[in-house]
Amino acid sequence: MTIEQVKQKLVELRSVAHDPERAHGLEDEIRDDVLAEIAEGKLTAEQASAIAALARTTTDVEFDRWYA
Repeated sequence: MTIEQVKQKLVELRSVAHDPERAHGLEDEIRDDVLAEIAEGKLTAEQASAIAALARTTTDVEFDRWYA
């Protein structure tokens, strides 16, 4: 996953924010994908830091979050 792909996913997340279930699933998907890239050593330390920081911005997208 590249930074551009994360940015595209963030656009998608914003577009589905009206559907909390879909938005929450997409938020999880973004974070899981980014963690996988980092864990698999596919990124430099600088790239990993940048992509992780971008993935954390999912919390800036407002939708109802609930946890069981």
